[in-house]
Amino acid sequence: MPKDIQTLTGITEKMIETEGAFNTEIFPALNKFIGEDLILGYNINFDINFFI
Repeated sequence: MPKDIQTLTGITEKMIETEGAFNTEIFPALNKFIGEDLILGYNINFDINFFI
């Protein structure tokens, strides 16, 4: 990730490293957080690509 993006967002390479944790740790936590709520978005296909 470019340094300027890290500076702009405050997100570091270490923060985005999941090493396969998405399916076993992150997704269940996200699913619990969302629960039965409806998720709305604009151009959601762009966002969905981050999850698959």
